[in-house]
Amino acid sequence: MAALNLEYQCAHCVVRFYVNENKLWHIDSMDRYKRH
Repeated sequence: MAALNLEYQCAHCVVRFYVNENKLWHIDSMDRYKRH
């Protein structure tokens, strides 16, 4: 999961913040932020 998080972190800084706050963040939820 850490590897996936790193990819998202590079994609969006906002997603990185959420990931750090809630480590239980699901990829589906991150996908929503990515689409935004």
